Amino acid sequence: MRARGDRRPARKRLDSLLAIIDRLPTHERDLNEAAASYLLADTYKLEAQVSIQEAGQ
Repeated sequence: MRARGDRRPARKRLDSLLAIIDRLPTHERDLNEAAASYLLADTYKLEAQVSIQEAGQ
């Protein structure tokens, strides 16, 4: 698993990509936004798993 500090820059990059997606035509934006939302949710899940592991140590 990645270190917690690696996630913040990744989220910033994802937010930048979402800003680009906002400028796409609607049909393309919908497809890309769904995938990006999944990736963002997955980062929160991974962060929660790391927090649980760290709490158990």
